[in-house]
Amino acid sequence: MKKTLSGTEKSSVLVLQLFSIAEAQLKLSVSRPTILRLLAHGDLRSIRVGRAVRIPHSSLLNFIEKGGERHIQTENGSPVQ
Repeated sequence: MKKTLSGTEKSSVLVLQLFSIAEAQLKLSVSRPTILRLLAHGDLRSIRVGRAVRIPHSSLLNFIEKGGERHIQTENGSPVQ
């Protein structure tokens, strides 16, 4: 027998929205290389679902709320890789 969730139970269920790289590009209005660079530098988080890379909605929101890319530099002024 299939169990249905009450209103209270539905509101406590975590809804996780994941975006492909192409969808993240559209959301941020940037190119694919930019998304890949943001992922490589840790400015955006991602998860793997099989071979696919997915970016959580919360990661995009955090990136926007923090004002975009981190501009971290070493003592000599060069960017951190």
